[in-house]
Amino acid sequence: MLKKNDILQVKIESISGDGSGIARRDGQVIFVPFTAVGDSAEITVIKVTKSYAVGKLTKIISPSDKRCSPDCQAFGKCGGCVFRHLTLEEEERLKTETVRSAIIRIGHLNVEVKGCITPTVKGYRNKAQLPVTEDKNGLACGFYANHSHRIVTESIDCVTSPKIFGDIAKSILGFMKRENILGYNEELSSGVVRHLYMRINSDGKVMVCIVTNTPHLISEKTEKKFTSFLTEEFSNIVSIYLNYNSKNTNVVLGDDYRLLCGDEYFEDKLLDTKLKMSPDSFFQVNREGAEKIYSIGFSMLSGHYENVYDLYCGIGSIGITLFNEIKKGNIKATADRLFGIEIVEKAAECARVNAKLNGIDNAEFAATDSTDITKMDWFDKYPPSLVILDPPRKGTTTQLIDFLSDRNVKEILYISCDPATLARDMGYFKEKGYTFSPVYPVNLFTGTKHVECCVLIHKD
Repeated sequence: MLKKNDILQVKIESISGDGSGIARRDGQVIFVPFTAVGDSAEITVIKVTKSYAVGKLTKIISPSDKRCSPDCQAFGKCGGCVFRHLTLEEEERLKTETVRSAIIRIGHLNVEVKGCITPTVKGYRNKAQLPVTEDKNGLACGFYANHSHRIVTESIDCVTSPKIFGDIAKSILGFMKRENILGYNEELSSGVVRHLYMRINSDGKVMVCIVTNTPHLISEKTEKKFTSFLTEEFSNIVSIYLNYNSKNTNVVLGDDYRLLCGDEYFEDKLLDTKLKMSPDSFFQVNREGAEKIYSIGFSMLSGHYENVYDLYCGIGSIGITLFNEIKKGNIKATADRLFGIEIVEKAAECARVNAKLNGIDNAEFAATDSTDITKMDWFDKYPPSLVILDPPRKGTTTQLIDFLSDRNVKEILYISCDPATLARDMGYFKEKGYTFSPVYPVNLFTGTKHVECCVLIHKD
């Protein structure tokens, strides 16, 4: 029987969904983070339950050929990446198997899963939210360590983000020290600056949002000094926002945004489609990855779609990009009208702006939960030819699937950020008489455990 603090030599047989290596001893499963299939390793048991144990890697005795040297100084400390010690080929294999396993085990389906593809390896994040703290060790900024709120300061220069994010963050910390502006102390709910939130677009323009525990960054005078300093230091910053969040919560952003200087909307593009967004709008974090997964999805569409519904549409990025690609003749499909549903009012407003910006006149957007489409009269007036689903990690609802099936929607393009909920939803679609294209996994977040997927769901 395994005991805590046991020191063992193990062989890693497989990798779990969260990225931990799996070994076995006396019939018991042991999860060992930061290992690779084929590793012979020395571990220390740090947790034992009735069904499994957890080991801490102390030494690699014989390394797997699937290993590589980590390319990040914060790897193993920061809670973000779990695969930076593996070759890209092995990461893609593992993510393909994660999707395939979910489709079989959760969806109970026999559907082809294509090999996972990786658009970009480093610097792919166009958005970062870095916590800022102040404690007995002083001011710190960076990502949290795994399962904690302890900041790993080396992660301020994250390899998944562009270099300028780290440069801006360090400049802001310098300003805070000079102006005696405190970081946030979570235990005391005191201090001023809680997070630094940044976006960068395809042209290298940057939006900065400073999240504070106070309505002002000390004072209006300090705010003006801050914006002058930051825009002089970084000429590509086009807007600076302040977000006020005084709640005792793990939620990063509050509801109160205030533009300190620059442009109200931040503009980016996908497949040459211009898209404006407010600071609280969702936008795919990996631009090149989003372009790849959209292109895969669009390539599966053919024929004429009179009415296209983009549910969970955010700022309208998928539907508007689809219509733009149709206008340019880049895909086989044609379409007449676009309808978008998005629960965040500001994002739905951005979607309306983006439709006009791209010359899409035959588009309407409503600010409501996508499941509430069942209560609207749009489907009666404009029966859907194609529905696009891009739900949050929890997936869509059986109520919405029932509604789509009852309305005999023939084609549904589903883009998913979680293989488990995708598999669950596909299983329910199958019960409703739908069949599926192959599932296409795309490695939008290299180094992490996450994988996105695209599948076309259809009914004859």
